[in-house]
Amino acid sequence: MKTFIRSGTGIISICICAIVCFAQSSSFIHFGVEHGLVQSQVRAMVQDNDGQLWFGTIAGLSVYNGIEFKTITKEDGLAEDWVTALYKDNAGNIWCGHWGGGITIYKYKEKQFSQLSLEEVLEYKSISVIYQDKNGFMWIGTEGAGICVYDPEKNTYINLDEEQGLSSNKIFSITNDSRGNIWCGTSNGITQFDPFKIVDNLKNKKTGSESQKDLLLKLKYFNVEAGLPHKVVISLLHTGKNKIIAGTPENGIAIFDENTVDGVFKVILNGENGVALKNVKHLYEDVNGDIWASTSESGVVNVSSLYIESDFADKLPGKEIEKYVKTFNTQKGLNFNNNN
Repeated sequence: MKTFIRSGTGIISICICAIVCFAQSSSFIHFGVEHGLVQSQVRAMVQDNDGQLWFGTIAGLSVYNGIEFKTITKEDGLAEDWVTALYKDNAGNIWCGHWGGGITIYKYKEKQFSQLSLEEVLEYKSISVIYQDKNGFMWIGTEGAGICVYDPEKNTYINLDEEQGLSSNKIFSITNDSRGNIWCGTSNGITQFDPFKIVDNLKNKKTGSESQKDLLLKLKYFNVEAGLPHKVVISLLHTGKNKIIAGTPENGIAIFDENTVDGVFKVILNGENGVALKNVKHLYEDVNGDIWASTSESGVVNVSSLYIESDFADKLPGKEIEKYVKTFNTQKGLNFNNNN
């Protein structure tokens, strides 16, 4: 099957009223319930290995093959209809996180759904993010119960919360850096993990509360004092040039360079230079190294890699910044600016 949208060459902005597809030609196509989308409130999306787009809504999944939508609900094997997070793992399986803490896995080779019963472990909290690390472990972040690190091969897990050192149990985003450290964006800054002890426990089949007894983690914290423009970090992205980009609800985005020794974030696009990014929900890097941000008030924003890599990113005046930052909003084809 031909892939109709190639991963990394553009961005898809999820909005309240529609799905918006942006390609390099700057054209937009709008999809809604009248086109077969099961429900208009889209919470997550992912592209599978066949090029199909999966959209998670509060009424189930809509899978788009380039021609039509297919609806998948609890009757078809979902743990719940309300989908809050989607992720494709290294094997091509699609992981679906749900509002009540349920997890559904679509096995790509078998073409069938299975359910992972971790609701009690996750305290029936909404799944906010799912991420696979370099060891193959799945990091499942929740809105109130911290993180569950799950080993699919051994069916073991470890719970991480404020007692183990998380800066908050409310997790919004997870990524890793070039050294294998795990970065977690929370309602109280960023917690960085050295996952060695977690990996060791899971490989030795220590699971649940047993694994937490000797879980002495190497942690590092980033907050406003470390350069973040806001204590809440909604989105995180590790770029191909070893930078961590953090998106916040009020004060734009900030960049952390792994190759520097100062260990602080540099704030850009916070309104002081004429471009203000509000509620940066999602961050993507395309094949050119440009960064795409979906926001609640500025629509979709494209930030040039030249700007990201420069020494002047936090110093340019408004007129000069227009060379490096482009905004796509309702005046330029978006159906709606707000993607809450």
